[in-house]
Amino acid sequence: MDLVAPDCTPGHGLPPQHRRAALLLASGLGVAEVAAELGVARQTLRRWRTPEFTALVAHHLAAAEAEAHAQLRAALPLAISTLVELTGCNQHPAVRLGAANSVGRLWAKHVEEVAVQDQISALEGQVAELLEQLAEQRRQGWRP
Repeated sequence: MDLVAPDCTPGHGLPPQHRRAALLLASGLGVAEVAAELGVARQTLRRWRTPEFTALVAHHLAAAEAEAHAQLRAALPLAISTLVELTGCNQHPAVRLGAANSVGRLWAKHVEEVAVQDQISALEGQVAELLEQLAEQRRQGWRP
């Protein structure tokens, strides 16, 4: 007997046309454009907006955002190398200044993001500690 896990992806129970509509909406098309593309009335498309449909649109948006983030991350080393090259002595002073300003802004942003991530990690640790303390108190019979 083969055991197959159920399909738990958002929208798995929707008809193909509904899934296509969700993908088109997530790609940035408006309701009127999606309705025209699918050959349905705008009101029909609005009726399709169930929680499952909305979750599928959100799923597609998150996937697109993750892909864009991955592409930006992959392009970052080349962009940084280009900026560093533009700060070289053989460049016009205005180009060098602009490149140096860009590198400085990127570094400041990076430092800020690292600080925020550190703060988030510290807060998550505090929350975990508080939850453990609460669980211990409940094990000892404490009730709020």
